[in-house]
Amino acid sequence: MSAPALAITDLVVTYATARGRLTAVDGLSLTIAPGETLGLVGESGCGKSSLGKAVVQLVEPHSGALAVDGQDLTTLSARARRALRPKVQMVFQDPMGALDPRQRALTILETPLKLNGVRDKAERRARVLALMEEVGLRPELVDRLPHEFSGGQRQRLGIARALALKPSVIVCDEPVSALDVSLQAQVLNLLRRVQRTTGVAYLFISHDLSVVEHIADRVAIMYLGKLVEIAPRDRLWRAPAHPYTRALMDALPRMDPAHSRIADKEVIGGDLPSPFTPPQGCRFHTRCPLAVARCAAEAPALRPIADGHFAACHFATPATPQPAPAAPQRHLVTPA
Repeated sequence: MSAPALAITDLVVTYATARGRLTAVDGLSLTIAPGETLGLVGESGCGKSSLGKAVVQLVEPHSGALAVDGQDLTTLSARARRALRPKVQMVFQDPMGALDPRQRALTILETPLKLNGVRDKAERRARVLALMEEVGLRPELVDRLPHEFSGGQRQRLGIARALALKPSVIVCDEPVSALDVSLQAQVLNLLRRVQRTTGVAYLFISHDLSVVEHIADRVAIMYLGKLVEIAPRDRLWRAPAHPYTRALMDALPRMDPAHSRIADKEVIGGDLPSPFTPPQGCRFHTRCPLAVARCAAEAPALRPIADGHFAACHFATPATPQPAPAAPQRHLVTPA
């Protein structure tokens, strides 16, 4: 049995701030298999991007283990860690901000190759042109600057850069949120096609469940630094076990007029608590319609609900999946 492409165990990410130490990711564990897409969903401020930055080593974890292809990055020397960096790449949210505006596409794509031992200039150029074709960019655009590309083309360029070193894992941090709907469909289809041909694993970070539904194999729901639910995509949509997950799904726009009114939906009340002083017990209990005294006193463990389905809620019980809900109003992906 092959090792997971990515294995995270009890990961803690903290930041030193003027108000004290902030814990952005608090004891999180998950795995992603080769060729799998794990969608990570949660409100702004829940720690999704901090987790992604820790995976690509843009921030140093406070504690825990983070293994890529079976090698724990947190125990390696700085030199050994640098040697593994090509295995984990990132596609950023803002394609314009992620690209150097002074560099042409050729330079942007060949720089990772040059830094990782591809010395022959002709070989680098050939690989750059092949990368551009792989992501649907015409090779004759290789000498353009980023501002000369459209938004969708810039994101394709960012994906090509992430693919340049043939990584095992790509962290996609809100990769389509800055694009309009038609371009979102194109980029999502591209990501799926690349995955089929390369076997790369994706950690797909998003706040948009309708996007995640189309691309993810499994979905993890995050709240205030912790995982509250993780399940196969179809199982999660048919039988969500955590009240936070149900509330997120109720917020999705639906085409069924019988279930479109706000009165029919389980709306989350209150504001997200401060991450500097998270609630005791279940972190969601201050906004949860099911909360009782036990929820404020005892933090629920992430426990199995069904095969591959885990939830951190005292009230979560094994449930029979129901018929799939009405389709989201926006269908983003067309057959590739």
